[in-house]
Amino acid sequence: MGVLAALCSLALVCAAGCQAIGYGLYSVLPEPTEKIPAEFNRLDGKKAAVLVWAPSETMLQFPHVRLELASQTAYQMKQRLKTTTVVPPEQVAAHQDRNLNWDAVPPTEIGKQFGADYVIFIELLEYSTRDPKMPGLFRGRARVSIVVHDVNDPTARWSLTPAVAEYPTGHTRLPNADDMTIHRQMLEILGSQITSKFYDHEIPRDKNSRGQGTGDRG
Repeated sequence: MGVLAALCSLALVCAAGCQAIGYGLYSVLPEPTEKIPAEFNRLDGKKAAVLVWAPSETMLQFPHVRLELASQTAYQMKQRLKTTTVVPPEQVAAHQDRNLNWDAVPPTEIGKQFGADYVIFIELLEYSTRDPKMPGLFRGRARVSIVVHDVNDPTARWSLTPAVAEYPTGHTRLPNADDMTIHRQMLEILGSQITSKFYDHEIPRDKNSRGQGTGDRG
């Protein structure tokens, strides 16, 4: 009986050890990822202008949101697209401020003024820093459309999948948050989401909820 008990104990120890090793290996294994190809891959060696449109109600709360989003996007593009030149966002924003009806002019015409090859037109479709059902709860959500215009061929345009940002995500609550805190985080997330449309990248396989872009010409 003593020998049998010893053998059983040894088996349990071995099983526990193998299980622990298995957990250890699982914890250090890289997370499975999926490669996402660029939706638009023609910016290498080109010059791009980032043009942002925002509704009046968003501009009322965040007067500089066009420049802020363009600047964040331009910054991210410079980090990721090393051979692409981006028109300084301040120059584009100054043009918008000087011309109140700038959005009545084709984006390609604005791009020409800055010697750009492409214009990345970003339209804020949705932007809020608070939960619409609970105004006292700071929870940001934004959605933008992205259309790339070829300055040298005004008939060519590519509509990419919208970029969506939420902060914080899930059921997380930020006890010391305010509108500007949420606003800054949202801009950073949006800039990253927009830029990711222009280069191949990898994301966790189980988090791929991205749709497919459409390339419209005409």
